[in-house]
Amino acid sequence: MTSLWLYVVLGAILKIPKRASGITYNEKAVANSSFACRSGFYHEDSKEVTIKLLLYRTSLNINCHLYDISKDDNKENRRKNLLLYTSAGLAPSIMIFNSTFSKVFYFKMTLGEGLETWSIDIPREMITFNTDVAPVEQWFVQFTMHHGLDMFTSDGTLLDHIREPVLQWEDYFGDEIDIINLIPFVRNTKGTKSPCASDVAILGLILDGKINGIFLGVTKFGFMRRNTKWYNMTANICATLNDDCADLSLMNVILTNTHLIILSSLGLFISQDLCDPATEQIKFTRSDFCGFEMDDYLKAKIWYNIQCLANKEDYEVDYISLSFNKDKTLSQESTCFYSNDPFTKWYSCLPQRAKGEKLVSRRVVSFLVDAQQNTGIAVLSQQKDVLVWVNKLTDHRLHAQHKFPAYRFPERDFVPFGMFFHPNSHFLYVYGNQVWLSTDGGNTFILLIKLDNETVTETDACVYNQAIVFVTDKGNIFYTKAGLFRYARLTTVNQDFFSMYFDHLGILYQLSMNATSADRMAVPVMDVNTLLQADDLGFDGVLSPQYITEQQMVFYSHEPLNPGVAATKSRFYNLHVDKALVYGPGGSGMITKIFTHGNPPGFLSSVLVDILERYPTESSTISPCILNTLTILERAQGTNAYRLQLSTTGPNIFKASDREKTVVIPAYPVFHMPLMMIAVGRPSLLDVSTENHWDNTDSYIMEIMVHSKFFEQGKTSLAVIVTQASLVCDVTTIILTLKNSCSYLKTMHYVLHVPVSASDWLSGEDQTKHNVSAVSHLLKNLPVNYRPPSALGISVPLTENFYNADPSKPRMRDYFRRSKTSGRYKQCANKRNRSECGCTDNMKLSFSVAFSDCKEKVLRMKFPVSKLPLSFTVQDESGSTNLSTPYYITVIEVNNRTNWEISGSDVTSSVIKMREYLAHKLNTTLYNPDGLTISIHGSELFHFRVSTVPAVSFCNLFDEFQIYVDDAPLAFPGQYLVISISMISIGATIFVGFVIQMYEIQLGNVLQRKLLRRNKVSSKSTLSSASTASEESSKKSQQ
Repeated sequence: MTSLWLYVVLGAILKIPKRASGITYNEKAVANSSFACRSGFYHEDSKEVTIKLLLYRTSLNINCHLYDISKDDNKENRRKNLLLYTSAGLAPSIMIFNSTFSKVFYFKMTLGEGLETWSIDIPREMITFNTDVAPVEQWFVQFTMHHGLDMFTSDGTLLDHIREPVLQWEDYFGDEIDIINLIPFVRNTKGTKSPCASDVAILGLILDGKINGIFLGVTKFGFMRRNTKWYNMTANICATLNDDCADLSLMNVILTNTHLIILSSLGLFISQDLCDPATEQIKFTRSDFCGFEMDDYLKAKIWYNIQCLANKEDYEVDYISLSFNKDKTLSQESTCFYSNDPFTKWYSCLPQRAKGEKLVSRRVVSFLVDAQQNTGIAVLSQQKDVLVWVNKLTDHRLHAQHKFPAYRFPERDFVPFGMFFHPNSHFLYVYGNQVWLSTDGGNTFILLIKLDNETVTETDACVYNQAIVFVTDKGNIFYTKAGLFRYARLTTVNQDFFSMYFDHLGILYQLSMNATSADRMAVPVMDVNTLLQADDLGFDGVLSPQYITEQQMVFYSHEPLNPGVAATKSRFYNLHVDKALVYGPGGSGMITKIFTHGNPPGFLSSVLVDILERYPTESSTISPCILNTLTILERAQGTNAYRLQLSTTGPNIFKASDREKTVVIPAYPVFHMPLMMIAVGRPSLLDVSTENHWDNTDSYIMEIMVHSKFFEQGKTSLAVIVTQASLVCDVTTIILTLKNSCSYLKTMHYVLHVPVSASDWLSGEDQTKHNVSAVSHLLKNLPVNYRPPSALGISVPLTENFYNADPSKPRMRDYFRRSKTSGRYKQCANKRNRSECGCTDNMKLSFSVAFSDCKEKVLRMKFPVSKLPLSFTVQDESGSTNLSTPYYITVIEVNNRTNWEISGSDVTSSVIKMREYLAHKLNTTLYNPDGLTISIHGSELFHFRVSTVPAVSFCNLFDEFQIYVDDAPLAFPGQYLVISISMISIGATIFVGFVIQMYEIQLGNVLQRKLLRRNKVSSKSTLSSASTASEESSKKSQQ
């Protein structure tokens, strides 16, 4: 196994202010000019926040112009900029990239008359070959004036319109409506977005009950333009209900990779697969949960761990869960349920009680499936405790045994509301009136935010810049970034309801209703950087300083001494990290770390401060007491107070102004803080090691070495956290997704013993003619609707697989009942004739059983087939190699034929051990591919599938091949009967000859006498008949 080396370079430009916020951030130049670009049929306004492009089935056509924000954006100025830079040999470039693709394209340098924009036409095939509907990562685009110069850099996104699943249903969501009459009855909104394309989003309206129904708004431009389409989906939901749906109203909406999930007052509804062809109105099915009524659904919550399943592996799957947050009754199986795609089977997510455990009230507040560690995580409210339970998941079912001991939140006043994973990472947040962060999948948590008389009720996160917002029921918006243990309060929104939304580039929007806009929405942009730098946190409490070194101090916050001061104003939170602690008379320091504790008594928290400007000590003019020697007396019994005594009773005594001042006794502990930290989502999957150093350019380098521990498929996130980064920094956390899986280009192929060209396979020529190619005689044209024989004989086919199918013609050998009831078409299912089956040349060339309907020709061999060598190759991006150990294989016949055998395999000790190890997993024999041969004892078609076994590679490689055995002897017992009858006949002939010879029988004379005797008898009979006839005629004449 080869190791993966990653290099993370941190080049920090630090600017530390002397006053106010004290935020450390990346200094970024602001350009006066920027690009405005348009594509397709949509025109981008040059004043828009960002560039959003759409990719359709044909090429991507883009026109861009350069504009100055301080000047009018008119044709004259556009033309001037075009002439200026083109004449200098410069033209824009566009870089298109996502997590798996990156490519740069260059615009044309043209100076045609009347032109005001640069243009480029990029064929779709230069970006992607795929056109099927499936989850696909939205691309980022970056425009610059010539790649590498970083001039006028402008960012944007590119969306594959024809592949994004939910967009295929734009015309089939229901009736498109104007919601102006609904706005007075809206009491809240719920938003969701595509896991792979955040610009594709849905906003649902929650109504006050005076009007009922399901109303959703859909955007593909991240609500940036006022063209959101609104749909009335009430009829689509009511079509699944047999009862009256007059009370139907929306509670929540979730968009997964392939389904639209609607939680309503009348139940949970799952859409059909969004990757299905959209030809009629979208259909829903209702998930039934026995014992729950409408009142239960009104309080229920739905949970989803957002993960983009583009390039989906077999082990990747979506999960959703539904929690009712109530005590279970006798008629209810559980009060929490979860399911995996396609969401048809539901399981209880209420953890099982251990033996002997007391029966206490226990409610699941939230439940998520950890896609990296394959565990189920539940937040439970149990009496006065809040717990997190983590259980392993196998075949989508929860184990009774916990993976970790239950985590009990230490803050007894914590009231949880929900839980979420930051998308595509392993940062787990549990929120309510506090916010807790876990980086290890729920084993441990760290307090991030503690609120006073308010609760976080809504969250949103961005994959691009790793930003997270928490919205409280008081309208406060808190901001942090994934993995950082600090946060900031952005602002307070004074509206009855609103939703916060990050688009794909991380631009934060505030969504609310506006009856005067075209789509009835108000979507102002929230300027995060400005709000962060303006954030000023007052501190009203007693601080006790303690020197650590000459450059560091610790400040302890004491509980309020004045009853009018709130406790929240007298303690430190993670909110204060990266803020400057400024002392009025002079001195300032940067807060780098927060500590919470109960000792010493009365001191609630403390902060570690890097000194920027030295804090002064008190002068004897202000505090004359410092001219004396100070003695600390023993603590009074039963109190935490110490008495201080001065050495003199003169004028240099304590004053009233000395209250709340601190006596400092220096100490010298040492603290170290790394610049970057690594968080691995699934440590058991990969071995990760790091090396850190500074290079000659004063850049901090982290080298990350990664290699797999086992051939175990799975995925994990690897997050590099810049621990000292400010929230204003563009990059604070780098999140990588690493997969233990097979390369998409790695395949296994059967090697034919004689090469056959594609033209020979596809040729319709008759092999019996003499003018066909020599290779064609090795191929067999299969009969129409052919099925191979079974163990019961050639005339009794029982397999489900048809070959060379044609629904318009009779089924071959369809004589018996079992033959008539077996056999299913694939490509030709529900088709009238073969031309409608849609068989392509690739399907006809394929050996796969999945395309057997289209298979017309197979390899032909004459009986007997004895010890035919089998060889296979493995192809990947680096070339082709012969399949050999450690790839062990199994061989099966897909039509359940048994008259064949494998031989020649080199049975080594490794093979024997692997057979024993995999005996419980494999239902067939394991073979070494080296020196493998096959012998076939039957006739007609044999279809074999060869697969590699698990645990020897990341790949589940397989291939199939077919052999048609011709000129075979009669099947048992026909051949034996013919031979037996022939031998008996020959023996009887010899015996008769022997008797004739022994007794000198003249066979000719005997035959001659018999013939003469027969002739005499015949002549006598003739004469007698003639005389009788003459006598009868004479009698008649006399009469």
